[in-house]
Amino acid sequence: MNEMPKMFRKDYVENFRDLKHMVEYSKNRYGDKPYFTYKEDKTVRNISYSQMQDYINKLGTAFYKTGIMGANIALLAETRYEWIVSYLATVNGNGIIVPLDKELAPEQIINFIERANVTCVIYSESFAELIEGYAKNGVDKAANCFINMDLSEEAESKPEYKDYNILSWQRLIKTGEELLKDNCKDFTDLKVDNKKVCAYLFTSGTTGTSKAVMLSHRNIAACVYGAACAVDFVAGDVMVVVLPAHHSYETTCSFFANYGLGSNICQNESLKLVMRNFQFYKPTKLALVPLFVDNMVKKIWDEIDKKGKRKTVEKAVAVSNALRKVGIDVRRKLFKDVINAFGGRLTTIICGGAPLNPEHIKTMDNFGIKVCQGYGTTECAPLVAVMPCDMYLKKRASVGYPILCNEVKIDGKDENG
Repeated sequence: MNEMPKMFRKDYVENFRDLKHMVEYSKNRYGDKPYFTYKEDKTVRNISYSQMQDYINKLGTAFYKTGIMGANIALLAETRYEWIVSYLATVNGNGIIVPLDKELAPEQIINFIERANVTCVIYSESFAELIEGYAKNGVDKAANCFINMDLSEEAESKPEYKDYNILSWQRLIKTGEELLKDNCKDFTDLKVDNKKVCAYLFTSGTTGTSKAVMLSHRNIAACVYGAACAVDFVAGDVMVVVLPAHHSYETTCSFFANYGLGSNICQNESLKLVMRNFQFYKPTKLALVPLFVDNMVKKIWDEIDKKGKRKTVEKAVAVSNALRKVGIDVRRKLFKDVINAFGGRLTTIICGGAPLNPEHIKTMDNFGIKVCQGYGTTECAPLVAVMPCDMYLKKRASVGYPILCNEVKIDGKDENG
């Protein structure tokens, strides 16, 4: 374990001081390349790296004008570019973001908002009834500002919104734009304190009552750097984001690591549409949990069995593996139908969140797709270790090496280490 794996590329991206540094670096390096892609009214829309910084600066400047820059801000929405912009506008203004699990029971969501001493809640229309009901209930609370991502600018002036300080996200973007034109630099020139807490992440509570993990810019930025250097993702790679936005695995290892790498991340609207979106966006890389890999392997073999070709495929795998031993790799041609089921371009899956069946790594490798297992915990922002992409078959039950920013120690080890 003393030798650094070849695939841990120490200087592949900058070692970010904080998330503001990450945004500036990526805007300068990747500019008009697409960062976030989504479908709206049957039209594919791209948000570039330059546009992301533009949105973040406008929203952060509007936060200054509204009086919530530096505040505790809860975030409750589906995966969308506005979620990422809101997160970064909050923390890059020295505020504290509180990402909430959209699958929680309504009373638990409100409980977390109050426990985190939240001043402002940013939410999508899916949660308008819950959050706006909370805004209007008359109970004494710290939250006094509510921002609906989907509320029209015109509706904001209606009494049912105005009287409760329910604001339009899009109107705030325009407010920030006007302020920036007037040379307001209170957000853009702000120096980030990278040792200050910038995120409260509520855990699943597997050891009791849900706890709020506290992370700083330095924690998250170091993990972003370590994750980006530990994988074979490159600028121009395409990833369909499948996991919940609020989860630190998705936030750090998908949204932010790809932000530093110059990759293009694509929205998956729902779990029911995953396979359809794989076909549509044609991802080259994915970050998944074992359940998804289990399902992928099952679907592959179910489809093969449906066609009555299991023995044929097993023989083809044996021939393919024999050819690989003499340096001939025909997997992606031989098993083209399998690759095409995931869009036709998928080469690598990073898998974490729970132990992965090692046999699935071998199965996917047989068909030409690498699966690299990793390990993390929310308290570590979250990535701790990952199997390098050039070593993924050597120890299939292993979660690999600690990433560049980490040291790992086994506490209370037994006679087997």
